[in-house]
Amino acid sequence: MVKDISRRAFMKVGVALSMAFSALLAACTGREVYDFEFDELEFLNGLTREELNERLRELAENPDETEVVMGAMCYSPVERDPEYILLSCSTCNANAQFQDWQIWSLERIQATVNTMIREGFDAKLELIVSCKKCAEQDRASYRTVFGIRFKDDADYHLAESSNVTDYEIVLAFLQGETTYHDSADWVYPLYREQQVIKRMTGLKYD
Repeated sequence: MVKDISRRAFMKVGVALSMAFSALLAACTGREVYDFEFDELEFLNGLTREELNERLRELAENPDETEVVMGAMCYSPVERDPEYILLSCSTCNANAQFQDWQIWSLERIQATVNTMIREGFDAKLELIVSCKKCAEQDRASYRTVFGIRFKDDADYHLAESSNVTDYEIVLAFLQGETTYHDSADWVYPLYREQQVIKRMTGLKYD
């Protein structure tokens, strides 16, 4: 007989998987990716898919005409040898070699998902690593699969994306913002990114 498992229990599993992924990155990079303790989490977000569909509708019907605000423009390229970090291939367990900028992207994605979890959303992230041989490419690659479900959902909506900005857009929407910041701290109006929100969350309106 299958026992019913509460939403809180499911969310704990999602958090555990997310934190395990964070721990893996931290172990490989020597940097902490998340900044909260498990027992500090409060699952208070009771938003339903219907309520968020309505928020998406309002975003479309009442666009924020805020102009793009540029962030810092003073970046100077630095010539240096690339740094490599090894992650275990999800298929054959061989070492897969990634450059530090790739790990930076993974860390930022995970940190953004962790923020969603910390704010009470039932979200998770799966990392799929492929060495060069398994990827059948000239370099190692990774895939990140995002999962989220709301109060009235039975299953997670899953979306694959390794684009940091996609996660930052979703987070801003879930937080009720009308703009979002990219990695260069440029500010963009969120209503332009409705297709990203729909793809990543499964939300839609008629």
